[in-house]
Amino acid sequence: MTETPTETVRVLVIAAHPDDADISSGGTIARWASEGREIHYVLCTSGNRGSNDPRMTTQLLGEIREREQRAAAEILGVASTTFLLQEDCELQETLAFRKEVAGLIRQFKPAILMTHDPWTRYRIHPDHRAVGFTALAAIVVAGNQMYREGMAPHTVGEVYLFQTDNPDYWVDVTATIDAKIEAIRQHKSQVSHSGEAMVARVREWAKQAGLEHNMAFAEGFKAVSPRH
Repeated sequence: MTETPTETVRVLVIAAHPDDADISSGGTIARWASEGREIHYVLCTSGNRGSNDPRMTTQLLGEIREREQRAAAEILGVASTTFLLQEDCELQETLAFRKEVAGLIRQFKPAILMTHDPWTRYRIHPDHRAVGFTALAAIVVAGNQMYREGMAPHTVGEVYLFQTDNPDYWVDVTATIDAKIEAIRQHKSQVSHSGEAMVARVREWAKQAGLEHNMAFAEGFKAVSPRH
């Protein structure tokens, strides 16, 4: 008897900046990739304003951070990395942005979508909120049969929000914490000033989450039903 091949689970990660997904979710992404899931990154900006160096230009920094993100994604096993090239620190919830993201959801057809938790308290970066709200709204548009422009509608099955202060879903990343750390180290333009202190903080966060859930290292997410 011939076995029916199982369909690959596709995951779409939508983040505001390079390094957002790696720092928050790199262990989960590496684990899922190692298990055969197909991971795709969408970075809404290139993080081209993330520097305090007065000699740095936005164009050069964007190029640097794109290279860093691609190197990190390769370590984690990410299948593709797409940059939307919007301006860092200027993202807004607009209909055009929502439709752009909805088009990407229809293109990639993910079973799982990961993005920022836009309701996280006291996180003041406007890009994180704008991306979180836009990605969630885009799920509605992407699955709506009456939006007939572009590709065929697609319904997302599961949603996990990272950078959340209200996690209710945890992933054991004990086997992939080192890959996560190595990926974070690729973002040299962002972590060079903090050195190993940043790495130590990330490892401690994962360790603390693991202790609370009988795992050596863990990452927590807010699971959201995509029903609307």
